[in-house]
Amino acid sequence: MAANADQEILDRREQILDEELDRFLEGINTSNKRVKTDTWMEL
Repeated sequence: MAANADQEILDRREQILDEELDRFLEGINTSNKRVKTDTWMEL
């Protein structure tokens, strides 16, 4: 029984992390603002 609860917690944690990642990537993809920096890395 405890193993089942642990698995449910892990599954829910993974689901929440996936949802957060999706929201983060959606925010990046919809961002139209480009910041010009004087670094070697171009965005």
